[in-house]
Amino acid sequence: MKEYLTVLLKNPLFASIAQPEIQSLLTCLGAEQIEISKDGFALMAGDTPNYIGIVLEGKLQISREDADGNRALLDTLFPGDFFGETLVCAGVRQSPVSILAVTPSKVLKLDFRRLLTVCPNSCGFHSTIIRNMVGVIARKNLLLQGRMEILDQKTIRERLFVYLLRYQERHGEPFTVPLNRSELADYLAVDRSALSRELGRLQEEGVIQYHKNSFSFL
Repeated sequence: MKEYLTVLLKNPLFASIAQPEIQSLLTCLGAEQIEISKDGFALMAGDTPNYIGIVLEGKLQISREDADGNRALLDTLFPGDFFGETLVCAGVRQSPVSILAVTPSKVLKLDFRRLLTVCPNSCGFHSTIIRNMVGVIARKNLLLQGRMEILDQKTIRERLFVYLLRYQERHGEPFTVPLNRSELADYLAVDRSALSRELGRLQEEGVIQYHKNSFSFL
């Protein structure tokens, strides 16, 4: 686990916890490392969520399918990101989403029951973890509101603008989005061909410039 300490320290769950304490903390939380092959599932819709996962290696995607089999991409996860916290904290019995490994991935599983209760050993860092978790869930709620703002837009252009402007605000220019065209179309809930046409028009009009996943506003 030592080779992943840098990844873990990027996670807000471990904010204000010193590196030497991480290993003791993981033992306290019953941490278990698992490997997920490409196109394998960390969680399938309908399963009961029973752990919180932190991505150590690879790339995973959170998606939801409707009754007709239409897939909506909700989020993409990279090393340092984690998932499942809102589901297990809410006591969800059947997950409404699936979490798919886009590439071969490694995930660290944390026992949520140990995470949400005070440690019987009175670990000094356990209360810090609980406070951090509250902050994480609050930030996830804000991200969900942001996604709803995108889907509230009526046109492909408007949805694309809201999405790209967020990345520009956070990263400056040029900025690189973590989704390919198909994934971006799923995330925006639009047709891929229509999205590609709109991107082409915006570049022809001199509004944006892009190459693959790298964008700039003109």
